[in-house]
Amino acid sequence: MLPDPGLGDGTGQVVLDTGYSGTKAPVTRAPCQSSKSDDIIYSEVRIIDSNQNRTKEEEFTYSNVASSNPAGHQPGPNVTDDPSSEARSKVINTAQVKERLIERLLLVSLCVLLLSVALVIGVLYGFGKLSHEESEKQLNFFRERNSSIEQLQAEKKNLTSELQRTKNTMDERERNYQTEKEKLENELKEINRSNKQLQEEKKNLSSELQILRLCNHIAAALKMKSNHCARGWKFFSGKCYYFSTDEETWTASRDACVAVGGHLVIVTSTEEQDFLKRSKPGSGAESYWIGRTDAMVEGEWRWLDGTKLSQTSRFRAGNEPDDWKGAQNAHPEGEDCAVMELSSASYGLQDVFCNEDNRKHKRVCEAKAGM
Repeated sequence: MLPDPGLGDGTGQVVLDTGYSGTKAPVTRAPCQSSKSDDIIYSEVRIIDSNQNRTKEEEFTYSNVASSNPAGHQPGPNVTDDPSSEARSKVINTAQVKERLIERLLLVSLCVLLLSVALVIGVLYGFGKLSHEESEKQLNFFRERNSSIEQLQAEKKNLTSELQRTKNTMDERERNYQTEKEKLENELKEINRSNKQLQEEKKNLSSELQILRLCNHIAAALKMKSNHCARGWKFFSGKCYYFSTDEETWTASRDACVAVGGHLVIVTSTEEQDFLKRSKPGSGAESYWIGRTDAMVEGEWRWLDGTKLSQTSRFRAGNEPDDWKGAQNAHPEGEDCAVMELSSASYGLQDVFCNEDNRKHKRVCEAKAGM
């Protein structure tokens, strides 16, 4: 912007930039004086070169006298006195200097403007370049972030799928576990029911066991008692046998066995015969009354319990039983009783008279064990 030559600080001076380095031109404006006939304007322009080391300032003073129309007069040609050639030259030089100053001021202003524009463009370019680089960085950053987000989303999708598969597997396992749990609970109930039943059975079996133990104890006691025979008696197969040392008739011997709770021996098996042979006291052959007779029916030998004579209890060889009636038929009833002849190696039967005092024999009594 060009300075206004009409503006000042109230002193009548205006400082102009001449365009020279360090050169300023103060312009001094003289106070205006007016009269009724004309107005005279004095102007004084001083050009000061501050860059030169001068001893005194060069001052150029220009005067211009102009006359103006008095008030109420029509404009007409200026009435001036012709200046001298030197004054003309100074006025021309002053106008040229002023034009040059204005041109230089314009040029400087244009340069300043161009410099400002260039500076602004440079700043804007710099900011634009920085903004572009920053934008590239941000774009790359956002691309990386977007790639990371896409990767995370893919991972999230995979994890979600995996989580769903795991959830489905866990749900399936939970259903299986629930089914297995119900099955086990049912089995447990069945086991508890069976256990309760077994407890009842155990209780019953315990009672039965106690009864069986008692029965076994009783049976053992009975067995012990059944195996027990009175003193002087011998045990065999649940029976007790007594070999007497005294001799009596068959009838007296029968009564004696009954008196002690038994009867004359009844031989029913070969094992019993062998027992009697082994158990006979002494080593020699002896005869013992047995519980056999044919007194009821002649020739029909029976044991005292009414059973017939078995084939294992045969008479010894010979004419036995011969039913001998004695000399001169002294015993018409004949021989109706039997004795067994025992030794360690032999067993045989013989019929004899039942009640002859001179025909007495020892006896073998038989009774059930535990007597």
